[in-house]
This record gives sequence, structure tokens and C-alpha cells, in this order.
Amino acid sequence: MASRVAFVGAALTMLCASGCGGTEDKGPTAEEKASAAASASAASAAAVAASQSAVAEAQFNKCTEATATLLAAAQQLNSRLSVGLSFADYGERVGDVQVAYDDSIDAILATPTECLTGVGAKLEVALNRYREVKDLWAECIDDYSCTFGEGEVNKRVQKKWAAASTAIERATSNLASMSP
Repeated sequence: MASRVAFVGAALTMLCASGCGGTEDKGPTAEEKASAAASASAASAAAVAASQSAVAEAQFNKCTEATATLLAAAQQLNSRLSVGLSFADYGERVGDVQVAYDDSIDAILATPTECLTGVGAKLEVALNRYREVKDLWAECIDDYSCTFGEGEVNKRVQKKWAAASTAIERATSNLASMSP
């Protein structure tokens, strides 16, 4: 009987050692916990970055779509100025930019602030300078003593055309800077 008690005692000791904390898994170590936290943090940061990138891309696409027609019309007029236009042709081209503005303005107003102020407002400045030149040119045509191609009127016109060109360049640059 003593050997049986010894055998049962030995068996209980082994059972307790294997299941009662002797070799029991105590969970992740501090190093494993830190590694898991770092992985979770990196995954969270990646998710945030992907979300921000998706938002930036959507805003860029919305701005590009809203301003494309107006930007193209303004760029075309700016380009044609380098080869020269008659007053009638100039007036028609300014009208094209105005139509593009009228067709685009609601969509531009619905864009994020960065697009509205950085692209839409710059294109509006260009349109306004072009219209001011058209008015100056018309006044000069009505004034027989005015020479459009030289003098003070020409200086004012050149300055306004330069301002329009600069506004278009800034709009284009600002739009490109929005690209994700």
C-alpha cells in the first residue's frame, strides 16, 4: 500500500507540475506585448495615411473636374495673345472664358477651400483682368486720339494681361500641388 501511495503521490505531483503552474504558459512577454503594440500602431498609422490619401485624391479630382473647362478657356486665350488678336476676336475669346466661368462656378463653389481659393479665385482674377482689358480697348476705339498699341493705355493693358497670365500660372501650380 505504501508503494501505491507513493505512486499516487508521484502522479499527483506530476499532474500538478504540468497543469498547476509549473510549466504553465504565462502569456506574452513584455517584449512580445511591445512588438504587438508597435504592429497595431503601425497598422493604425497606415490606415490613417491611406484614408488621408484617399481624401486628398478625391479633393484633387473634384477640383480638377470643377475647374477644367474654365482653366482650359483661360489658357487658350492667354496662348492666343502671344500671336495677336483683333478686338473682335479678343472679345469673342473673353466671352468664351466668361461662358466657361458661368458653367463652372457652381461646381467650383462646392470644392474644398484649397481649390476654391487656390484655383477658382485665381481663374476669376484672370477673367476679370481680361474683361478690364476689353473695356480699355473699347474705350480706346471710341477715343480717336487713343493709340492702343503704344502709350499709357498699352502699358495698362500689358500689365493686366501679365496679371491674368500670372493668375493662370498660379491656378495651374496650385492645382498641381493638390495632387496626392
